[in-house]
Amino acid sequence: MSVIEYNQTENSAGQKTLVVTAKRQHLIFGPAHPGQAQALDAIKHWVNGETDADEAIGIIDEVHSPAKIINTALREVSPRFAYFNGRLRFDGDVVDKTITRLMLDRLKSGDNDWRSLAHFMLKLANNPSADSRRALYRWISDRHLTLTQDGLIVGYKGVTVEGTSGHSGKGIIHSQGADGLIDTQFIEHDRLPNAPGTWVEFPRAEIDPDPNNGCSVGLHVGTKAYAENYLSRLLTVLVDPSAVVMVPKDCDGQKMRVHQYYITDIEPAKAEKEHTLQAHTAFDLDDDEDYFYDEDDDDFFDEDDYDNVDGEFRQWYG
Repeated sequence: MSVIEYNQTENSAGQKTLVVTAKRQHLIFGPAHPGQAQALDAIKHWVNGETDADEAIGIIDEVHSPAKIINTALREVSPRFAYFNGRLRFDGDVVDKTITRLMLDRLKSGDNDWRSLAHFMLKLANNPSADSRRALYRWISDRHLTLTQDGLIVGYKGVTVEGTSGHSGKGIIHSQGADGLIDTQFIEHDRLPNAPGTWVEFPRAEIDPDPNNGCSVGLHVGTKAYAENYLSRLLTVLVDPSAVVMVPKDCDGQKMRVHQYYITDIEPAKAEKEHTLQAHTAFDLDDDEDYFYDEDDDDFFDEDDYDNVDGEFRQWYG
């Protein structure tokens, strides 16, 4: 008959560690181990005679394995994630160590903020440019920017007192009325309005992808430190990682060229302090839908303008 020996200790900070010995196995559940509560629950059922020792030991052994716990959590977000041999993988490819450490540390500690990183990666995988994926990942890692819970980048935009862009140009403005219907306005050559609750868009095929060109064609979003010194007002915007075209090398890499961003009504000072921001767009766009263009509209670019990136995802985290 199997016997379970266990001991739970608590340090001065109130953190608890559980040590379990059974069948010559010595299992330690540290304070951040996600399986500690389940192990204690299995022991409780054994102590109360509700289950036998072998069944309880089986449960304890199962929840002690971090790979199983991590894989279960990751695949609840997407089956494209996997964790084995101590490495996080996406579509089978090893993920950069920095984002792996961030995700796993938060997951093991029970901090659900790891999901924002997972959703960021899913959205980034939809970016058609391998160069953009690599540049954006480095930008996020260096700048420690905030993400929303669904993986959007929280950035900042400097505008005029009237809420318009600093330069004149063309753009597409999407807004949603009280009736829930979406109105789209095409501006040929004027300062673009940046009203909270609207999407601002620019044809991706016309945006300059060269990182050596600082101020060039495209919509620009920056860090708070950069954007607050540009024009009179500072806005908080959300950017889908798939909409980033390039991170220019000038200005110490504090801005990025994008083809679309959403303007929120969240105060920049509040947004900057948040680790994971709870923010939702006025109208959500499905990641699986081709909402960046309309095949019947000559003002938008054709699907053939996208680069073919089949099989190139592994390059994004380099």
